[in-house]
Amino acid sequence: MTTESQLASLVERLEQHDSLGFDTEFVSEHTYRSHLCLIQVAAGDELAVIDTLKVQELDPFWRLMTDPRRTTVVHAGREEMGFILHAIG
Repeated sequence: MTTESQLASLVERLEQHDSLGFDTEFVSEHTYRSHLCLIQVAAGDELAVIDTLKVQELDPFWRLMTDPRRTTVVHAGREEMGFILHAIG
């Protein structure tokens, strides 16, 4: 995914699932806060990679990942929680 419209379409498809999984890739060297570069997400047969260097508006994605009606699985989620808290509080 490299555009906000592609991300919006992905979020619509992901909303159909009760459980989701995601992982991020980031750069943290020489920075105060980690710089998010990539999000990998899976739900059912849906697999996607979001280029966060091109897609700037991630709030709809983060809101979906924190929806209490869903089970969200995160690999080593400490950094991911920081991204979510910074994005949507």
